[in-house]
Amino acid sequence: MTANFILRMLGATAAAFLCPGASVAENLMDCVEEITMPSVTMGMVTSLPATIEVHILIGKHGRAQKIDYRDLKPVATVIPFRLRVFEHELNTYFQDGTRYVEACQGKTISFTVRYLLEGNATDHLYSSEVRFKPPNEFIVRSHPVIPVFEPFRERSPK
Repeated sequence: MTANFILRMLGATAAAFLCPGASVAENLMDCVEEITMPSVTMGMVTSLPATIEVHILIGKHGRAQKIDYRDLKPVATVIPFRLRVFEHELNTYFQDGTRYVEACQGKTISFTVRYLLEGNATDHLYSSEVRFKPPNEFIVRSHPVIPVFEPFRERSPK
């Protein structure tokens, strides 16, 4: 290694430790008091798989002031209202069912919610599993659902 290379590396390392903006980001979960976990509902089944990015501006009293959603894998040609379906469902979790730390008012935190279809098809409409992958990712796994064309056919018990 040359002396020039070593000096550049030392300078970059010093800048990373001395500049406040370059410090390690705080833990997102420090701003979460209580969080509900996303799941798969009947309205979402036809929109899966999906990856949604969620940005939450924390407001007064530990409530979400504003939430922005972005569909990271849009399928607009198939389902033009797809993101709206996820916004409606995810508001139930991130706006209505989650409490944020009041001291975090004005901060924006972000999560990624990945919905996956895995395994054999089933007729259980609400068969899903949620995993949290730190620092900010929810993975919601669901089985594909068998279409039911008989409106009065009984579904098998869970």
